[in-house]
Amino acid sequence: PTGNNPNDNQLASVFGRWVFPASGLEIYAEFGREDHENSWEMLIREPDHTRAYLLGLQKVFRRGDRWVRVHAEMTDLQILRPDNVRGNPVYYTHSNDLSYTYQGQLLGAWIGPGADGQLLAVDVFDRKGRIGGYVERVRRNEAVYWTTIDPQQLDISHDTELTAAVRQVFFAGPVDVSWEAGASYRWNRDFFRTEPNFRFAVQ
Repeated sequence: PTGNNPNDNQLASVFGRWVFPASGLEIYAEFGREDHENSWEMLIREPDHTRAYLLGLQKVFRRGDRWVRVHAEMTDLQILRPDNVRGNPVYYTHSNDLSYTYQGQLLGAWIGPGADGQLLAVDVFDRKGRIGGYVERVRRNEAVYWTTIDPQQLDISHDTELTAAVRQVFFAGPVDVSWEAGASYRWNRDFFRTEPNFRFAVQ
């Protein structure tokens, strides 16, 4: 009845997209907050409290009978001050242990709570399909790093992953066939070990 139930998680976000068809450019962005604000004063003083954002663009170029698409995206769910006296919950979590899952699968940004990621991809399209690749960097669990790992002065750095992959889709009559091959290197996975990873998939 008071309009503020501390047992609920109160998310808010705004999304925008601007498309320029003549130049083949799309720009999009989203800004969200994990927690409600107590007053207009605090909204002005700390607009970045529990904030997250996404910035992205796509641009296409004509090259003969082919199209080239460049896609860049940046997502940030990091907490600026995890030990804030005011309380600064990790995105997609809550102080009362509420969480956003469906049958154990996390909802929301795929990079996970307290993470940030950047992606750069290039694809070439023609009448036979598409071929291209991407490079991606993801840093995970930053709140855990700053509140648990760093204070112990352990010789452990951030949980960070770098991935490079190539991919293709080609049209085989009424069927689309796709494949992707990628290699990743993840430093301090879950702050335990560093490991490489390889992936190959066909659809």
